[in-house]
Amino acid sequence: MRGKNHVALALAIPLGAALLTQPIFLPATVAGWGGLIIGSLAPDIDGEGSVAYLGNWLPRHVTPKPVVALLNGLGRTVSGVIRSIFGHRKTLHWPVIGGLLILLASFWRIDWLFWFGVGYVLHILGDSLTVSGVPLLGPFSKYDFSFCPMVTGKFVESAFGWCLWAFVAWRVVDILPQSTWLWQVVYRFGGSFLGG
Repeated sequence: MRGKNHVALALAIPLGAALLTQPIFLPATVAGWGGLIIGSLAPDIDGEGSVAYLGNWLPRHVTPKPVVALLNGLGRTVSGVIRSIFGHRKTLHWPVIGGLLILLASFWRIDWLFWFGVGYVLHILGDSLTVSGVPLLGPFSKYDFSFCPMVTGKFVESAFGWCLWAFVAWRVVDILPQSTWLWQVVYRFGGSFLGG
């Protein structure tokens, strides 16, 4: 599954769960949302189209090409080392890692780490929807589980991603008016912008 669809899935699941639980299963802070998004991308640091290529995250028309090349070269090196040690979709795609992060974060009450762990687990569940699958029972079994014949980068995955993003947009529009912290940010920004 491509990175943008991992992010959409990681956002859609808590936003969907909030339909049943109200907003209590949503990150309460910006750091929590950031942890969720970064966690949803983290297992793919072992991939060839890796999220570690930081140069690709910078604005294209503003960032000098040597800076992009340097950051991507560093990312390619880091990703290659990690892939040579752990393999692609092997150790870093064990759900137990995300589960341990969630448990540690709950014990130490670290909000962003909890949501990072949730995003990590949701990434792995997303990859289990692809043909190649993931080792859901790792480290106890090397068998790759696949629950759907979706091929990364093909039409079905793109359609699935569009549906996820449409759902996320609908939920965000529905939830934002009720978000107290967002209104506080708007009020503070608006007040300072208007000189109040």
